[in-house]
Amino acid sequence: MKYLFLCLAMFSLQVEAQTWPNKPVRLIAPYPPGGQTDVVSRWLGEKLAPVLGQPVVVDNRAGAQGAVGLQAAKNSAPDGYTFVYTNVSNLSIAPNLGVALPYEAMKDFAPVTQLGLTVLSMVVPATLGPKTLKEFVAWAKANPTGANFASFGNGSTSHVYGEMLNGAAGIAMVHVPYSGAGPAMLGILAARCK
Repeated sequence: MKYLFLCLAMFSLQVEAQTWPNKPVRLIAPYPPGGQTDVVSRWLGEKLAPVLGQPVVVDNRAGAQGAVGLQAAKNSAPDGYTFVYTNVSNLSIAPNLGVALPYEAMKDFAPVTQLGLTVLSMVVPATLGPKTLKEFVAWAKANPTGANFASFGNGSTSHVYGEMLNGAAGIAMVHVPYSGAGPAMLGILAARCK
């Protein structure tokens, strides 16, 4: 399952003398609009604004499987007004892929709360034929060059799970990385990834 966290960008959070918040709060969604991170960020902003008495501005900063958004959060003023909505891909998977990241997950961010858990689902175009995982695996074995799988991006949980299915089922689906969940769903709906 994919764990979702809201993190406060901070290095040395300085306590201000005035009451917090006294200006709008920024919530960075490090993925493109239309995906789960964007939808939940906007919902959360709507719910928090009346409680805080300040607007919560959702700032989509897509790119590099969330690294662009996390870098923006890291580089923000350590004043308690910038939060980033992140997940296991950003905090656990990416730091272990051996690629240089513009942030250190455990050093540059402090967890604020866990918002929930999400469940990833596997879907195929209805025109493909398989209705169960077993049927899909049989189809993929019979069509070794025809099976692709969309993911939310390189190193995302959907990418990792797709590769795990390849290994467990003995199939060779080709990974098709998108820049986020929203673009991946559009690709699936357009039957570009089958």
